[in-house]
Amino acid sequence: MPNCYTDFINSQAKKVKFKKFTAIFVLLAFLLPLFSHAQKVGWVTDIHAGSTKKKKKSATNIFYPRYYRQYLAQALTEMKNEGIELLIISGDITDHGRQTRYAKRVENLVKEKGMELVWARGNHDDEETVEKYTHQKNSYYYIDKYGWRIIALDNSQRLAVKEGGMRSTQKEWLEELLEDTDEPILAVMHYPIFAKDGSSVYKTYREMESWFSGADTVKMALAGHWHTEYFTTYHGVKYAVGNPITLESKMGSYYVIDLDTLWIDARQATVSQELKKKMRSGRI
Repeated sequence: MPNCYTDFINSQAKKVKFKKFTAIFVLLAFLLPLFSHAQKVGWVTDIHAGSTKKKKKSATNIFYPRYYRQYLAQALTEMKNEGIELLIISGDITDHGRQTRYAKRVENLVKEKGMELVWARGNHDDEETVEKYTHQKNSYYYIDKYGWRIIALDNSQRLAVKEGGMRSTQKEWLEELLEDTDEPILAVMHYPIFAKDGSSVYKTYREMESWFSGADTVKMALAGHWHTEYFTTYHGVKYAVGNPITLESKMGSYYVIDLDTLWIDARQATVSQELKKKMRSGRI
């Protein structure tokens, strides 16, 4: 009898432990995705939203402004399904800066997904439009998110220069901001600071690059404009240039950035074959 009673007690204790283990496992399965997603952000560049069906700059630089909505909507859906709540756009939301309705449509798409938008002005974007839809007093600004400081720069202020540039007021603001920031920094701009072959830093950005490399806080800088991918690490800072989401050879391009590891995952939004046929035929 005593042995039977002891066996019974032990079996009940094992059941209680199993139930507790199961409860803990279920709770962790629910909570862990929330924590893991919190350190990821989405990145898109050079949307060039507009009414033109097809634009050809060169044999490899062909893009489709009219179809931005289909691919951007799908990219946002895929990001949101992964728990991403912040979208970074490194310039050229619009194909023509005066066509502000396209900026509004992009903003609406982001809002519909319940995502926050960081938009760095591109050379095809209007300065006042950026300020309006980012709700900022300037076209350059910063936000604090996930323990990071994300700085949106406007290096499209000097359009007469092929590599762009910033006015002295913004440079002074940036220098002071870097000195006063203790959090890790992710900088976003439109024009890359490097020559296209990656061999050197443009003269106009050498001072800014020295600020970046001199501040241990600057970890990554994102850009667009080139309509091609480029990744490098220079003086300890990771630099990335992304493909346009409407580029013919890489339609639907977007990126997921893990802020913990600084890994940039290049992806392409998946749209249906039926939709692709409609686009090719010009029915939409």
